[in-house]
Amino acid sequence: MVAVVLVICAHLFDAPRGGFVGVDVFFVISGFLITGALLHRAHSGQPLFWWFYRRRIRRIVPAATLVLAVTCIAAYPILAAGAYDSLLTDSLWAFFFASNWRFASVGTDYFSATQAPSAVQHYWSLSVEEQFYLVWPAVLLLIGLVAVRGAWSLRVRLIASSACMAAIVVASFGYATIIGRSDPVTAYFSTFARVWELGVGALVAIAATKLGRIPDRFAGVTAWSGLVLIAVGVAVCATDSADFRPWTLAVPVTGAALVLIGGMNRTPQFFFPLTNRVSVYLGDMSYSLYLWHFPVLTLLAYLIDPGAVFDIAALLLIFGLSVASYHLVENPIRYSSWLEPGKRALPKLHFSKVVRVAAVASAVLIVCAVSLVAVERKSGPPQLANAAAPIVDLEFTTDGPESQSLADRISAALTATAWPELDPTMDEAIAGPQAPPDISYCSEMPSPPAAECTWGADSAPQKVMIVGDSVAVTYVEVLRRIAEDSAGQWQVRSRAAFGCIFVTQTIAGPNAGMGAACPEHKRDVIAEIKKVRPDILVITNSYRQAWNVDANRLLTGPDWAAGMQTLLDQFADSVGKIVFVTPPPLSIDVMKCYSKLASPATCIGTIDPHWVEMALAERRLASAIGADFVDSRPWFCSEAGQCPSFVGTTPVKRDQVHMTPEYADLITPAVRERLEKEGLLESE
Repeated sequence: MVAVVLVICAHLFDAPRGGFVGVDVFFVISGFLITGALLHRAHSGQPLFWWFYRRRIRRIVPAATLVLAVTCIAAYPILAAGAYDSLLTDSLWAFFFASNWRFASVGTDYFSATQAPSAVQHYWSLSVEEQFYLVWPAVLLLIGLVAVRGAWSLRVRLIASSACMAAIVVASFGYATIIGRSDPVTAYFSTFARVWELGVGALVAIAATKLGRIPDRFAGVTAWSGLVLIAVGVAVCATDSADFRPWTLAVPVTGAALVLIGGMNRTPQFFFPLTNRVSVYLGDMSYSLYLWHFPVLTLLAYLIDPGAVFDIAALLLIFGLSVASYHLVENPIRYSSWLEPGKRALPKLHFSKVVRVAAVASAVLIVCAVSLVAVERKSGPPQLANAAAPIVDLEFTTDGPESQSLADRISAALTATAWPELDPTMDEAIAGPQAPPDISYCSEMPSPPAAECTWGADSAPQKVMIVGDSVAVTYVEVLRRIAEDSAGQWQVRSRAAFGCIFVTQTIAGPNAGMGAACPEHKRDVIAEIKKVRPDILVITNSYRQAWNVDANRLLTGPDWAAGMQTLLDQFADSVGKIVFVTPPPLSIDVMKCYSKLASPATCIGTIDPHWVEMALAERRLASAIGADFVDSRPWFCSEAGQCPSFVGTTPVKRDQVHMTPEYADLITPAVRERLEKEGLLESE
């Protein structure tokens, strides 16, 4: 109950923010229950291996498969083609309990606000458990075989099991600690980085005989201490959720173990929060609740705006579907003789009074939820008249006819009532590359030879270099076209790199390889700047919320300015002019808003306050050091701060952060005009 309520509340209400540790509590409980059952079976001398897997299949597979099937069916009329294909792939991996490998391989960031979550992303934890249970029973069986041959006593067998699991826990925790800092995404989804949590529960089960002897007067204190530790763990992890840190997860894991110890062989006194009927029922139904909650929340987000109605509809659907699957699928199959030798038929459902009441209750809850969805549809963005006031100290300017023409087209897109025939389609844009192939090649680390990533005349009087992360990569095509059309005035060299923010601080990212290569890349770029001495250095980076590894907190505007200043001090005397170009404004994520049911208004976004904070910090830094500051808002948004997902027939972005290559072509004339106004490029 505690685990599933924490997880649902964290995903639905974003509070408590550390509620994701409910999954870690699940792992401890699972390790305890499964190991206890295995030991009981092994010690009684009964067959172990196939008995265990028959039980696991009955317990896990039917309900999990049902949710996958219903999710794929329900998503078909909602998700756009590309997103639906991705869901089918994710579901296939989830069906074979390998989704954690899938999400790790594609760089899924569990906490990222810039990625559209898969409706079956939560299956990663089931995958970790089942992978663990492919190995642990075999280890216990091997210990049992050695024990029989060596005529070991039960005590010696338990000591051997404890020693084996303790070694696994220590190794797993050490691995998680090491990889968690350099590659938090892989660590989050890694089976071996999670085994220690299941292992703690297993150790409690192995020591159950000893632990069960604690005096009754200490049982309640132990159990309550465990609940307090879980609460502390939620609070601690709420401030640490952008990174994977096993030592913070050790707090709720220890708490879960203490609750199990306190409740072993007795019900602790004054433990009503866990022993009342509602809590027990929620705990019994926790598997179904966990399975259903994430698909409901993910798909419902395409239909209803966030708010009270969304929360109510989501809870009604989650509980309606969970009650139905628990009583009509999960329990009947779980307690059946299906897969037992000689009894292969699936069980017949007995419509007892409880089942009938559950069926009616679930139907009522689902009907109420669907009614709310039908009444409350997505309303789109705020009206233009109600848009936010201009941003203080960040003037919105249009520079000439090209900029004004782009502004007019942006305004037209904001009033569109139907999707135009986009080229490329929105699905193609979302799934497409961030940059043309040759520019993508130049944006890998280590960098290719400079000659392959330089465009424009060698005799050009203005040598321009662009540096930064993947956002800078998307601007390279704009600068390249300007250079090639500059009548020999500009030569542009790119040293932008995917996944490497050009700032002093170490920034955590979803790709371990890029993160490891970034420090050396920045050193090489600084050395090249000193050697080339460019006339103009263009710096542009993503303003997404990022984790400052050095300070162990989210990167703030002042952090950004200070880190950039430290970096600039290393080469400022080697550069003629420094130009900061802001990234496309963070607004709505087209990957999350675009669907078969979405209207153009659904995908109109407003500028995120974090983007404003970072832009203002960079603007103040530019003013302090005499650099130029180029505000990108007029290329993507209206003066009222509203940003469409397409302009004309061109998709603007492929996610929340990066513009499409096609849109880079579209804004090139307006960018050229702005550079001319800044005196960085002479008018033709």
